[in-house]
Amino acid sequence: MNICDFCSVTKLILSFVGESKNINQLDFMYELFRDFIESNAGYDFEFDNGLVCRWLNGTAKISPKITAYYLSNGNIEAMAIDITENILPLLYDKD
Repeated sequence: MNICDFCSVTKLILSFVGESKNINQLDFMYELFRDFIESNAGYDFEFDNGLVCRWLNGTAKISPKITAYYLSNGNIEAMAIDITENILPLLYDKD
């Protein structure tokens, strides 16, 4: 049985990143959460490689600071824009 969680979804997305557009996991997080990083809420937030690795393998939850930001009114649309503009162009088969 597959679970639809952050770990499963990001693994699926990363499996479709084109070889010519190879991206490391930290850069992927910066692209995915760009709106948060560029906001006042994320001005002092830095991604730790070990923590990002735990997010991607499902042993740690996404930072509450990030989830709180995107749960705020209007910010979920910003994530959709970041995915469309920053993540989808990395995929070798966008359709």
